Order: sequence, then C-alpha cells, then structure tokens
Amino acid sequence: TRYEMAEIFSRLVVLPEESSHSFTDVDGAHSTVVGQLVRAEIINGFSDGTFRGQSPMTRAQVSKILCLMLDLQPDSRSTEFTDLSRHWAAGYISSLTHEGYIAGYPDGTFRPDNEVTRAEFVTLINRIIGREDLEGEDPTFSDVKETFWAKSDICKASFPLSTHITQ
Repeated sequence: TRYEMAEIFSRLVVLPEESSHSFTDVDGAHSTVVGQLVRAEIINGFSDGTFRGQSPMTRAQVSKILCLMLDLQPDSRSTEFTDLSRHWAAGYISSLTHEGYIAGYPDGTFRPDNEVTRAEFVTLINRIIGREDLEGEDPTFSDVKETFWAKSDICKASFPLSTHITQ
C-alpha cells in the first residue's frame, strides 16, 4: 500500500523533523511519516486532496518517488520498453533504467501502470542501496520457492537495514 511504501521510504532517507501535509484521508498512525515525506518533497497526493494510503502504488509512481529520493532528473533518452510512449513517468523510468536500477519484463514492456509487487519493490530497493549477497545460510520462507526469481532479494531484505540514501 502507499502507507507501507511511505514507511519503507522513510527508512531510506534522512527526513526533516517537521511534518506537513494537508491530505484529508491520512490516518493518525501514518500522519507524521507522510508529512515528513511531503515536507522533503519526495511524495505527494492526488489532485482531490487525498493520499489514498490503503491503495497500491504503480511501478510508475514508485519510479518517480525513487528519482526524487536519489535526486535524479527525468531523462529524455529512450529505453527499450515498448509501452512508455507518452507516459507521464517515462523520464523517471528512463533515469532509473540508465542508472541500472530497474528493468522491465522479458517481452520488452515496463508496465508502468501495473501495481508494483513486493518482490519487484524489494529487488529495486536492494539495487539502489547496494545490498550484497548474504554470507552464510539464507533464511527460509514457506511461501517463497527456491526457484522464485526474487528469492535472493527477499532473503537479503529480511535482515535489518543500516544504509540511508544520501541526497
């Protein structure tokens, strides 16, 4: 959800102490972190004044937020993705692609309006913060098959984070 993403993003950057937002629908449990991310100009809401914290985020929305966190400007260079023509987030996706942080699907698409999956998100965050392979034994998760494409990244993400992105 957008709330879950906000909590994760807040652990990746140093945020201002002050919190400020005018969303009409942010619950008390998330008000401070959402307000800090707004104050840092990392996230925003919708034109109707809502944040929609229980809603999922799209791959395009996550791409924009990560560019803002990394201080990357939208890039006008083209990518190999066949489904980004005139998409509002094409420049953000291009920047992350050229930095080597994101990839698309084997069919040549990026699917910017798809909801980002947990596996995709954790893989992306691991690339950005430079998490290396684990030393020793991987943790075991009953719902993650040994052959799952993101198993390694899921295992890496199960250990505490000690890295912040510096802007």
